[in-house]
Amino acid sequence: MVHLSERKWMRRFLSNVVHPELPGRQVNQSAFLSFLFAAVAMVVAAVVEGEGGHYKSASIFFAVAWLFGSISTWLALTIYSRLPRIVWTSIVALFWGGIMLAVYLWACPTFKISPSSPTYQTWAGQSYEFRIDNMSDRDEYMASFIFEITSSVYSINDFTFTIPSESVRALDQEPTQTDRNADIFGLFGPWSDSHHFFLLYVYHFAPHESRKVTITLDQHVMSTEREFQILTRTMSYSHSPLPISKSDDYVLIPIRLDRGLTVTNFLPCFVSGNPPCYSHPQLGKRAEFPEGCNYWMISDSPHPQPIHVRFPERCD
Repeated sequence: MVHLSERKWMRRFLSNVVHPELPGRQVNQSAFLSFLFAAVAMVVAAVVEGEGGHYKSASIFFAVAWLFGSISTWLALTIYSRLPRIVWTSIVALFWGGIMLAVYLWACPTFKISPSSPTYQTWAGQSYEFRIDNMSDRDEYMASFIFEITSSVYSINDFTFTIPSESVRALDQEPTQTDRNADIFGLFGPWSDSHHFFLLYVYHFAPHESRKVTITLDQHVMSTEREFQILTRTMSYSHSPLPISKSDDYVLIPIRLDRGLTVTNFLPCFVSGNPPCYSHPQLGKRAEFPEGCNYWMISDSPHPQPIHVRFPERCD
């Protein structure tokens, strides 16, 4: 049986939530602090779940934290009349939502690249292995990753970009009888500000799958630079795939770019190759690829030759 005083407290609590007290009346501080501390606890739990790769539970914790934060704001504003209370609660609820979204994106990235910005000294032979992890619980498609060389002296021709055989998978949905083409390849070229980039493309990432690449500085360039970095970031990806198709002797692979690129080198890979990937085959001419979804056409000849790539119709 509920005690009479407990019933009175419950009625007063519900009354304060539904019918705000007029200015000068006591604020229900216990309820406010309870919801506020619960919101903070939910944020901490969400970050822990996100760091562990459990994004579904992290998103639930963030949603509950947003709800608790909004309720705590509603309770805290009992000193105002009803209209200002609703307005201020709505504003702060939006603020809480922005904070939750920002923390979620920070704690729960779909892809994680490590190391993210290693420093190279200007001596030949220095090498870093980069690991790319799909941190989500779902399949991701058409993922592309940028490795930007911050030096204006060194170019892509001064490096070796290596993809190990364990990171090379057969191309999904390939419309031929052979599984020779891999679902991973590289595109290299200059930025508009004289820096150069490596772009790694992977057609399909399984949940929590990882791929690796190694970037090695091959030669020293005489300059005043003592060190530089390679900055990494995820360019684009999709939760659902666009189909792979075939045109004559070419396999058409869709790829999304969040900015236009000038490509001068192409690194193809084959599941049966030894080594699995070529080393910086040069294109016949510079290729300009616009922002958005494009098809890359890869030759499907029985005998691997230098790969022919050209820009056909758009896929969006």
